[in-house]
Amino acid sequence: MAILNNMTSTEIAAWWGAIIASVVLIWDMYKWKIQGPRLLMVLSPNMLVLGDPSREGKTWVSVVVTNIGDRPTTIKGVGMEYYTNWYKRLRNQADKAATFPNPSDRFPLPRVLTPGDEWNGLIPQERQGKVMNLEEMSQSGHLMIWLSRSDRKQALRKRIIIINDS
Repeated sequence: MAILNNMTSTEIAAWWGAIIASVVLIWDMYKWKIQGPRLLMVLSPNMLVLGDPSREGKTWVSVVVTNIGDRPTTIKGVGMEYYTNWYKRLRNQADKAATFPNPSDRFPLPRVLTPGDEWNGLIPQERQGKVMNLEEMSQSGHLMIWLSRSDRKQALRKRIIIINDS
């Protein structure tokens, strides 16, 4: 209280202005950080398709991407990377990599996602001849599903661990 008694009204106004300006600056930085497209990717393994003879009898990983931001973006591609250990993942040295050229018949890529839009795709969980079994790779190392998009250089990556209960 003794400090306030020694301050003039001009000094109090200057401090008040500095505090308000700092709060406004922090708010503007927060708004700048959250603006633009923001994608949410949900991966669901062990999915079966019913009613589509070309996809029945196989197990799939479902990929659902939603734009929860305030600007549109374009999904350009979907793929996977497999790392045998965390050190290789840290250094971005994939042991195996693949791209999935047609993960969705209804929504072909590239696809523009406006705010609030959703895109659905399917990735085969097991391959003919067991060349790339996603279930085994996800349990023995780091299996990452990636999504390339137009608004960023770096792809959106998400790790998946597949546990088959059957």
